[in-house]
Formats: sequence, structure tokens, C-alpha cells
Amino acid sequence: MNKTIVGAAAVLAVLLPAFAGAAYLGGGPNVLTAGADTASTNAYIAGASVDVAGPVGGDLYVAGANVLVTGSVSRDLTAAGATLNLVGPSAANVRAAGANVTLTSAVKGEVAIVGGQITVAQPSAIGQDAYLAGAAVNFLGNDAGDLTIAGGNVVIDGTVNGNLMITKATKVSFGPHALVKKNFTYSAPTAAVMDPGARVMGETVFHALPVPARSATAWGTLFGILTVWFLVKFVSLLLLAYLLWYGRPRDSRRVIELVKARFSRELLRGFALFVLVPVAAIIICFTVIGIAPAMIAMLIYVALLVIAAPYAFLFTGSLLWKGRTELRWYQVLAGGFVFMAVGIIPFVGWLVCGVVYLAALGGLAHTLGLRLGRDE
Repeated sequence: MNKTIVGAAAVLAVLLPAFAGAAYLGGGPNVLTAGADTASTNAYIAGASVDVAGPVGGDLYVAGANVLVTGSVSRDLTAAGATLNLVGPSAANVRAAGANVTLTSAVKGEVAIVGGQITVAQPSAIGQDAYLAGAAVNFLGNDAGDLTIAGGNVVIDGTVNGNLMITKATKVSFGPHALVKKNFTYSAPTAAVMDPGARVMGETVFHALPVPARSATAWGTLFGILTVWFLVKFVSLLLLAYLLWYGRPRDSRRVIELVKARFSRELLRGFALFVLVPVAAIIICFTVIGIAPAMIAMLIYVALLVIAAPYAFLFTGSLLWKGRTELRWYQVLAGGFVFMAVGIIPFVGWLVCGVVYLAALGGLAHTLGLRLGRDE
């Protein structure tokens, strides 16, 4: 299945509750909410660089390349992006996914973070259980409940009031301030490196991981298949992007301008189109209108989904060159390559590409509406 579509579906699953009662919607290359920019209920914010300084009275859903949350969140905080810094005074529960995630705040409930580099820094305090999964995990805070970690290089230099469980780690280290008040269970190729000041008050159970036997031929074959798939998909979408850019330059520029100027609105438009057209087609099938119009609507829908992908290439190229709307051939190439490369990253990359894809889909639909004279 196309991972861009999977990313869009993931965005829908993660962000759908935000649209039920969103009191604040923000979007654009740079977004700042502070002072008067507050939300009494839920808030949804997306942009290239996002700084949420204003308090949110309900849930906060935020996505962007660089996300900084310094304001308090009364209920749950859900964040996705490349670099996330969550330093707000408080939140009920935190769910985050990013390449580099730093948590430095008080969380009343649970914490679940997936990422590349994860740091739970001082003076963060987690009221209930925490779940961390990443290539490198540094826990320096205080967890009142149990702490479960799945990661490569794991460093513990904080306090865990419950049980500590670490699974499938490549290396486990304890710093001088590490304190585990209950049991410590972990699996790794070698025993944990313990600083003399570290303490485990309960039982320690170590499961040695064997070095798995891998077939070089099998891995090489899989790598070759994935490489060919990536190249075929990349070349196909790139050619379509060039065709659209040089064949319909005015419409292509219009799509980029709309997405750049009204990112949040076009994201919402793409979101609505992604969700409502299939639902409408199903409803039409069971009415007097009949199956034929529903099939036509679905064919148009699929065509829009396909064409939106090269427009995501073009918009990414525009972002790489500081928002310019006049692109050269190599800038289109760079945009397509970056978009595809980010899409390889599991979950986080899919979410980022899904956001860009939905915004491009919304800009495309808006442009078609302008062409047909049915704009709002």
C-alpha cells in the first residue's frame, strides 16, 4: 500500500478527535499562539515551525517540522514532527512521535513517545506509567508509575517509583542519580553498566539476547526489491510532477501559493475530501441516484489522490527554496527526493508526508474549484 496514503490515514486517525470541537485552528510556515491566542476547548495547529505559548483549555493536537510547546495544556497533548520540545507547565497525558523528542514538563497521567532520539529531562515528572520507544532513550526525570522502554541505547539517570522494564536494547547504562524503587527487568546483549551511585531497590532480572543469525542473501534480495520499488515510484511521480509543472504552470503555481498562504485551511480541505468523498459515494449507492454516479465520483476521487502526490513534490521543493513559487527542474527533483526520503521513516515520516499530502490535496481541490467557478 502507498505509504503516503497510509500516512494520510494515520493523520486522520490521530487528528480526527481534534476536529470534533476545535476552538483554535492555526497553520502556516510559522505559527505562534500566545497571549490572546488561547483555546477554551481543543486546539489544532500545524506548520513548518510551531511555537505554542498560549494555554489550551482542552486537548492540543500539533504537527510541524519544529514544534515547541511552552504553554499549559489542560487535557491531552498529541504532537508529531521532526523536532519536538515539550516544555509546557503541565498536561493530562502526552502522546508524541518525532525524530528528536524532548520532554521537560509535568504530566499528570501517562506518557507515550515514539522517536529516534528521546530525552525525558529534568525537572519532568510523570504521574502515571510511561512508554518510550526509540533508537536512543535518555530518562532523567521522575516517573511515579512503571516505566517501559524499547530502544537501542538506553540511559537511566532519573527516578522510577514503579517497575522498570527495558526490552531489546543494544546497551543499557545507569547514571549516578538513577533510582528504581521496585523491580528492574531488561533484555540486552550485555549486562547493564551501573554507576556506583545508581540503586535498584527491587529485584533485577537480566535476559541475555542472542546475536540473531541473518541471511545476507535474503537481506540483500529484500533491499534490492525495496530499492527498485522506491526508484520506480520516485521516477513515476517525478515525471508526473514535471508534466504538471511544465504542462500546467499556472495551475501548479496556484496550488503551491494556496498551500503556502493557507496551509491549515488547505489541510482541512484535503482532510475533508479524503474522508467525505468515499462516505458520500457509499451513501449514493443506496439511494435512487444509483451506483453509476458513485463509481464516477470514486474514479475522480482516485485521480485526485494520485495527482496530489506530485503536487506534494512541488510544494516540498518550494519549502526547500524558502517558499518560492517559480521552480527550476532541479528544485522539483530535490523536493521529490526529500518527500520520498522522509516517507521512508516509519510512522513519523508517514505522518509528516501525510500532512503535506493532505495539504497538497486540498490545494489541488481548491484550484479545480476556482477553475470551475465554484470557489467559496
